[in-house]
Amino acid sequence: MAITKTYHAMLPLKRPLKFTVLGPDTHLNDRICNLIISEFPHECIGNSFTELETGAREIKSTPPDLIILHTKKLNNDLAELHNAFLSGPPPVILILEPKHYNNTKSIHPSIIHVMKSPIENTELRQSIASLLDEKRKSVYKTERKRSDETIMLSTGTGWQLLKIKDILRLNSDGNYITFHTCRGEKFTVIKTMKYFEQKLPQELFYRVHQSHIINFKHIEKVLTSDGYSIIMNDGTSVPLSKERKESFKLFLQKKCIT
Repeated sequence: MAITKTYHAMLPLKRPLKFTVLGPDTHLNDRICNLIISEFPHECIGNSFTELETGAREIKSTPPDLIILHTKKLNNDLAELHNAFLSGPPPVILILEPKHYNNTKSIHPSIIHVMKSPIENTELRQSIASLLDEKRKSVYKTERKRSDETIMLSTGTGWQLLKIKDILRLNSDGNYITFHTCRGEKFTVIKTMKYFEQKLPQELFYRVHQSHIINFKHIEKVLTSDGYSIIMNDGTSVPLSKERKESFKLFLQKKCIT
């Protein structure tokens, strides 16, 4: 009987690395999944399948970022995975018995790492860490690109163009939203906070209070005594609501080295 399992971890990342383990050995599946989740609890989520056909159907409907395949029928299994995707499968870590181990990476372009069975924890850990580094680099490039974008504000005197990276924070007074820039400028528009919460890059901006949105790049520190508040790098103190405290902490953990 095929065994299908799903593994969950606490996920502060909005887009964690999703992996799928495929192989007939349920104990090896468990070991791989538990190792990855225990080492990277905030950055990975995964599942496993003991039947390749079942797993291929699942990953076709919800493609993972990584497939970890252990098999004795290499060519057949890779062909089945390839057929499940129009442009080939996602990156594959391949685990083989020593007698089948050779320069397997050249067999299929999706194979990024080949390991001998029994696997070494350190080798698997390093391979996953490398993929996560690539994911972070991609996010960083996206942030850099989006921070160079410009927003156009309709003010009472015309249109004001602001670089996203120059926006320090926003605060609201009813439907009047005031933008504060890192140069000390202020621009007021008639909109809602929800509108700008959805429009501004969510990897940079966070709504810390019903009336305040801040740019992560301009945070200096967070104070936890006598209520929670955020000190921006211009010295401004912005309140952090109790309801958003934990989610904001997770947001910071995703952005910072801890």
